[in-house]
Amino acid sequence: MENFTPPPKEIIDKLVEIDGYKGQRNYPPLRKQLEMLYDDIKDGKLGAKAKTGKFFKAIDKVKMDNPKPKNPDKLKKELKELEKKYGTN
Repeated sequence: MENFTPPPKEIIDKLVEIDGYKGQRNYPPLRKQLEMLYDDIKDGKLGAKAKTGKFFKAIDKVKMDNPKPKNPDKLKKELKELEKKYGTN
């Protein structure tokens, strides 16, 4: 570790662009998720109605607020090009 050189900022930025959304998703605690799911099942919110339930709405909001990149293959290709440019692969 004494000779560790961090990757260039361009590479770090590209990695964040590819996978950064994962760290931004703050789901409710599992216990709360299970309570919401139980309440929805108890209220008969199954099938198409499930999208109106507490559980679905809570999880959907987290995913909508922190979407996956729309073009992960393109971003990974760009990352490979940066790695080649900086000789870090």
